[in-house]
Amino acid sequence: SGRAVQAQMVKLDWSSTSHTDAGLLWMDSFNSYFCDRDYGALLAATAAQLTNSPPGSPKWLAAKLYHGVALNHQTPPEPAAAAAAFEEVLSYGLRASEKRQTHDHLILFAARWRIHLAFNADDPATAVNIVQWVEQADGYADLNAKFLKDHKWVTQWAAAKGR
Repeated sequence: SGRAVQAQMVKLDWSSTSHTDAGLLWMDSFNSYFCDRDYGALLAATAAQLTNSPPGSPKWLAAKLYHGVALNHQTPPEPAAAAAAFEEVLSYGLRASEKRQTHDHLILFAARWRIHLAFNADDPATAVNIVQWVEQADGYADLNAKFLKDHKWVTQWAAAKGR
């Protein structure tokens, strides 16, 4: 469960943990709350991490991403607030040229979630814009290619909507 993962993370020696590994560990922790469908605890954990991490760091990006996920899944859902969280993550851009693969993973996860929200809102224009943004971005070729393959349907959906 999320609480068990959090308890183990408190015991870690963070001084010897890279920023990348820390971001991945926090992402696993947040994902455990999501899998438990404990959105209230996820909101609390991500809010705490956002307060304790510099904006744009891997830990902050993971927290902001999962904060958006929790906002979208809580009762009642807050899709507009979730979209704003995902867009804030997206604003940090893809950075393959800086050799930041974990960073790019987090950005692409936010892009996937933002497309999901656009689909639910019947907003193909936003979804297409995100796909085009990834196509043109300085991301890792393999990560971008997988994302674009997974999201071929967006262009077809938009065309079927006449947009």
